[in-house]
Amino acid sequence: MISLNLAKNLENQLVEAVGKMTQDAIAVINARTVSGKDSDNKSFVEYSKAYAKHRIREGRNAKPVDLLWTGGMLRSMQWKTKVEGAKVIGEIFFADATEAEKAAYLMKGVKRIDGKNSARNFFAFGEKLINRLSKIYRGSINFKDANK
Repeated sequence: MISLNLAKNLENQLVEAVGKMTQDAIAVINARTVSGKDSDNKSFVEYSKAYAKHRIREGRNAKPVDLLWTGGMLRSMQWKTKVEGAKVIGEIFFADATEAEKAAYLMKGVKRIDGKNSARNFFAFGEKLINRLSKIYRGSINFKDANK
């Protein structure tokens, strides 16, 4: 007897598609952050004057605001996929607790002396990234191959 497990074949494609999407999201977040852009592709709020001076004294650039000192935070971003019932979930997380705290601080920000909020929305999906991930998803599901 020959049996066709269409659901399992589609699930395998979904897991692979979500994995591709999650990896791509990390790559985009990294590239975007290094270029000084947030999830909406807007420039990050500048470093405070004191911190900009400190960066320059230490041989670092003050512009663009790239959230890099050692690169540990961005390197700490990891991904995984998991299947929970009928859901295929892609998860992006910081593998190092210290780097996760740093990322949370950067996302939340603080009110600075100059009155600006230092929040830098880098660890998020903007419309451009969502559209990109949707294309990856649509291009990854092949119903013909699921029928094998």
